[in-house]
Amino acid sequence: MELKQLLTDLTAIDSTSSLSNEPLVSYIETYFEGSDVACDRLVSHEDRKYNVLLTKGNPSEVGLTLCGHM
Repeated sequence: MELKQLLTDLTAIDSTSSLSNEPLVSYIETYFEGSDVACDRLVSHEDRKYNVLLTKGNPSEVGLTLCGHM
């Protein structure tokens, strides 16, 4: 998928904070399905909210973690 299409898809998802972020999480899971990136959905303390943990490669002490808000 090209970057332009990815950004178009992501911005089309209503991610208003008062709504569930499940549609966005599902998109991310589908995007990485079949790749070498593991995608884990983590239930948040907020109702209908989730966090996503993406992992590539084996865990190590010299790894890189990227965090963001969705």
